[in-house]
Parts: sequence; C-alpha cells; structure tokens
Amino acid sequence: MALAKLVNWNLLFTFVAIAEKESISQAAEALGRGQPAISAALRNLEDQLGYQLAERSAKSFALTDAGRIVYEEARAVCNSIERISTLLTDANEELTGTVRVSIASHMTSPLIDRSLAEFHRRHPKATFYSTVMKIHEISEGLNSGRICFGIGPFAKQRSDLDYFHIFREHCGF
Repeated sequence: MALAKLVNWNLLFTFVAIAEKESISQAAEALGRGQPAISAALRNLEDQLGYQLAERSAKSFALTDAGRIVYEEARAVCNSIERISTLLTDANEELTGTVRVSIASHMTSPLIDRSLAEFHRRHPKATFYSTVMKIHEISEGLNSGRICFGIGPFAKQRSDLDYFHIFREHCGF
C-alpha cells in the first residue's frame, strides 16, 4: 500500500500512453502535451519506482523488463478506472426482461438458490424462466443456440462451448 501512496496516478496514465505509442513525441501528441512534459513525467515515474522503464534514444524506444511489468499493471489500473463510469451508469438502471435458465434434472444447490434469490432482490423487475432437461438436451441446445446458459454435470466438455465450475455435487446410493 505504501507504493500506492507514493506513485502519482497521472504518471501511470502518461506511461501507458508512452508504452502504447512506443514514442515520447507521439504520446505527447496523443495527450495534447509538450514532449518535454512527457519526458519529465517518464523520468519522475522512474524516480518514484526506482527502476528504468524504457531504453530511449533519438532513434529508438523500447520498454525494459520492469517497464513491461509496470505497463501491464498500469493498463489494468486504467481499464478499472474507465469501467467506473459504466458501473455507475449501470447502478442507476433497472434490469428488466426474462432470464432463461436450463438446468439438468435433480441438480440442487444452495448456491444456485442463493444466487437466484440475490439476483431477484437486486433486479425485481426481471423474471426467471427455468427449464429442466436431460444433460444431453442441454448440450445440444447450447450447441444449436437455442439455450444460452445451462447448468448440469458435464463430464465431457465440448471445445466449442465455454464451461465454468459452479459447485461440486456428491452422489451416493
């Protein structure tokens, strides 16, 4: 947390522009600032972090290993900041419509129950339509596009579908 207090966030934003343009002068142009200001920003960030972030000369520019690490993390920070306006806009909008869920027979989970209840609490104008199917019907429906989301014990995964693990179910005789 100490580094977060020391690093100037504007310098990180400027560094992202430098890294993406691979040029201090092109970054200055994109940001609408002078080249000396951008060069100074890069030097200040390097001083704050204690690492050289780029090897630069009149004819070449390349990020160092430390520069690539800082760029990846700074880009992630910039992406998170850019998402704030979307998240705030979404917070004020009501979600309506129907969520269609296809679930294999005998699939029970408190996680699913809590998730559906929480979704309904957050979005009371949205409704659910659930269909109970056999696992092979869900797989075929997903493949054909008739189903967008299915829950079931998929022992065999198809390469053309995306899967994520929700919970483990134990069966017994």
